Amino acid sequence: MLFRSQGKILPCLSNGAPHDGMNNVNVDKFWDILFKENRVGIYEFLPAAHFAIHKNQILKRTKNFYGEIVSLLEKHPESPWSIERLELYIFDERFKTKF
Repeated sequence: MLFRSQGKILPCLSNGAPHDGMNNVNVDKFWDILFKENRVGIYEFLPAAHFAIHKNQILKRTKNFYGEIVSLLEKHPESPWSIERLELYIFDERFKTKF
């Protein structure tokens, strides 16, 4: 497990299984757009995005990176479910981004 939380961290495949099979989830697609790193294979996430993060952690990424996420959310109706599964990686500077 890469992350710690007060809530339950769930694992999922790129298609959202076993937790989501109805929203055309494709986490790999969005990973490839955002990150330089190889895919992690099994994605860990907090359901319903229940987490808190310190301002200093947010500032470790560029404004362009967050702008790209907003753009993905605007352009791809299925993106919220995939981005939810990437949130822990979005705020973890160990994973290098393309922006």
